Amino acid sequence: MDEEREMGKIRKIIWYTGSLAGHHGGERLLLEGAKYFEDQGIRTYILTWEFDEKALFDRTYKANIVQLTHRKMEGFILRARNFLLRPLILMKKIKEINPDIIITQTYILDSIPLYFATLFSSVPYITFIHATMFGGFLKSVPEDLTKYTFIFRKHLNEVRKSVVGYEEFILPMRPKSSLKRRVLAELFAIMSYLAVRKAKRVFVLSNQAKWEVKTLYGKDATVLKGAFPSRIFDYEPKEDIKRKLGLIDKQIILNINHLIPKKRVDLCIKAFREISKKSENVFLVIGGTGPDEERLKDLVKRLDLESKVKFVGYIKEKELWDYYACCDVFIHPDTADFDIAPYVALALGKKVVWSTEMEIDEFLVGNKFVFAADPTVNDIATVTEKALTTNLGTMESTEKMKLYHYTWDEYFGEILKELERVL
Repeated sequence: MDEEREMGKIRKIIWYTGSLAGHHGGERLLLEGAKYFEDQGIRTYILTWEFDEKALFDRTYKANIVQLTHRKMEGFILRARNFLLRPLILMKKIKEINPDIIITQTYILDSIPLYFATLFSSVPYITFIHATMFGGFLKSVPEDLTKYTFIFRKHLNEVRKSVVGYEEFILPMRPKSSLKRRVLAELFAIMSYLAVRKAKRVFVLSNQAKWEVKTLYGKDATVLKGAFPSRIFDYEPKEDIKRKLGLIDKQIILNINHLIPKKRVDLCIKAFREISKKSENVFLVIGGTGPDEERLKDLVKRLDLESKVKFVGYIKEKELWDYYACCDVFIHPDTADFDIAPYVALALGKKVVWSTEMEIDEFLVGNKFVFAADPTVNDIATVTEKALTTNLGTMESTEKMKLYHYTWDEYFGEILKELERVL
């Protein structure tokens, strides 16, 4: 270990992720982190196997991205050989860059190559677990068997019953699968367990996730949350979105999400039907794309809401905050204990309806702009209607100041302190 590393000086970081190909919260957090470290004079290399330029949010972010490559192979044996080569490729790149520390932002399969690549290395790594195999149950393949493996299944019922959404989406018994898949799942579970255990620090976004990490991995985690840049508090809308959508003088309920089942956008639509029965002046605007999009559009059609619900698709980065700014209520019944989108809405002074599964920090206790609802059609409808009809004016400066706790500078500033302590 060189003198700089012993002194806790950080000059180079590798941020490793299996894939940087989407434009969701995880990608935004990674890119904001890389930007923060670069601004601190720390050279940051993003290493990934899969890269798509759309992950840069309309080229809003500039980053030093290194796409790791290997020859793609077909067939089980060749794919297995391919998987075994990844640690060697990663090890070579780590040795070439010679970082002071590695940050990893991965899910089950992607953490394994890093574990083996650093097995005999003096370079430490820390890991972000934005969601465990329970909280991230639809962020990987839906048929993921990890939570049903020998090493984790003893906690299955305990964790599953801890969150309403887990019971809603996660099966209590392992789904049918082939012997080969079950054996592979057992092997991957053991290796991913070891990978988390090897991390020098684990960072999570909620106390629920902290408890899950302790329960599943026997590892203590640090809870830190970040959601937006500090400049958001001075933001002035550049475009009148209500005019653009032809909804001048109308009330807008806004939902912006990756359109997948766990986001419960269907619950928004069903609750909106109840609200729209009482008011002709309210519209639901849904932003985002995803595999659930056609099902949601079909639901709108079946409920005869096509004239009241607008799907606006992917919202470009330069328009994103303008959409938030145009709404009267932001609705977010996601099965999650933390999510970036509703915090962005809060920072822009908007009333937010979210599920009671969302964690309320001490900074938000008593904030009148937060409306929590049980994830049911009736409660979401009732609470959203209350939010629509409650006149709160502008958020008080004291409440807005508390939201600074969720700025990227605060978040990554604390991360950097922890990295220095590791060294």
